[in-house]
Amino acid sequence: VDYAVKRGWYNPSEGPFDLEKAYADRKTRVSPGNTHRQWGGLRLLSADPVPLPEEQPLPFAVKPVEPLRVSHITAALRDHYENTGYEPDGYDVKPPHKRHTATICSPATNSSSVFQLRPDMPAAVGAVWWLALWQPCSTPYLPLYAGADDVPDRLGFGGDAGLFCKFCVTSPEFGEAYRIFSDLSAWVDEDYDARIPAVRERWRDTERKAFALQNRFERTVLDLWKSDLSLAADLMGRYCTGVVARASLDARRFLAVPGESSE
Repeated sequence: VDYAVKRGWYNPSEGPFDLEKAYADRKTRVSPGNTHRQWGGLRLLSADPVPLPEEQPLPFAVKPVEPLRVSHITAALRDHYENTGYEPDGYDVKPPHKRHTATICSPATNSSSVFQLRPDMPAAVGAVWWLALWQPCSTPYLPLYAGADDVPDRLGFGGDAGLFCKFCVTSPEFGEAYRIFSDLSAWVDEDYDARIPAVRERWRDTERKAFALQNRFERTVLDLWKSDLSLAADLMGRYCTGVVARASLDARRFLAVPGESSE
């Protein structure tokens, strides 16, 4: 506060100190590319209506309508202002990634992550990285367990052994899955209006199954954890590999026959 006063960024006589107003760049602080994205995410999570940024300053935080799950966060990370005044007239008129205003899910999104952390179980099981490769509106969030004995080869990771180091990206070429989902996102963007419904439904089904299986799968892993850590880690590794392999196959099927969905 003292430094802001010294620089002339804050005058105590004008009211309570606001870090954002004092230190943020004046133009970017109110730029639609920032405020619209902030509003877009808050509106999907808040129990109360969130005012438009053009009407009044956005709240720093909101109370969610219910305890947040992974699916709440992935929905926000996929947002293009659907069903709001910022949405284009239709995807056939203006695809979401060709808007003039930045969206949360954008052409610059080359991966998207949600980290699910549960303190009531060992970190190896309770820490799950839900990873979407490339734009999450057209790719799935896939679970990676911290305690898996290995990570799927298709991801192109390869750090040293250890609870988290094995998730490091070491190849400048990334992995096979990354390239597949990059190609899929590009393919969808070529005709977003026609292609996104089938792709979205496929990944919605993929994620529904993963969420539905999670509790039962983790109970099995935790039972094994008490008696055989190696087997528990192997089971998590096999599960993650299978999920990535299946999603990669589904993506290939979309790309194999342009315009037709995977069945």
